[in-house]
Amino acid sequence: SLARGFTYIELDLLETTDGHLVGGHSWKELKAILGSEEHSESPMSRAEIEALRSRWSFTPLFEDGICRIMREYPHMVLVTDKTQNFGLLSRLIPFADRMLVEASGLENYAAAKQAGFSRVALTAYTMEDLRLAEQHRIPMVVLGAWLPELDPFSLPLIQKIRDAGCFIMVHGAAISDKPEFIHTYLGTLVDRFYTDT
Repeated sequence: SLARGFTYIELDLLETTDGHLVGGHSWKELKAILGSEEHSESPMSRAEIEALRSRWSFTPLFEDGICRIMREYPHMVLVTDKTQNFGLLSRLIPFADRMLVEASGLENYAAAKQAGFSRVALTAYTMEDLRLAEQHRIPMVVLGAWLPELDPFSLPLIQKIRDAGCFIMVHGAAISDKPEFIHTYLGTLVDRFYTDT
């Protein structure tokens, strides 16, 4: 993606039990990729992951690998939403000026700001989240695609927030399969769409 010129790269990051970050959407999925016989959501340590090296079907990406990639591609902006441990994130990946972090809830939003991240998006998956974004004049919000797609009552509030200057991003695993949805809202209700696929 970076070699093809993409700038914003989204990685889900999981916190290991020994204080590292590793790329993965969930521990269950990561364990399957690593070849672990145990497939629960319980976290692993980096040492446990490294001990499975002979079974890896893909090489896990830890914070040191992410830092190496970010040094190699100075145009890269890391987008991440899983970890809400912003102190650890800023310490292990010291590129706060080149990151966009998603915070779930106002408390995590404040913690991300306090940790030095300037680009913080409040995750708004419900109407209540949207109302909080409006009330606190949050400048950047991430919506799940299902909110504007499935809840027509959210559209006026999303429009009101955007008209007040909020930057609206929408994500969804299958959003790329819905070009009509993208063309309807991109530039009018939504500033950016992004997808895992």
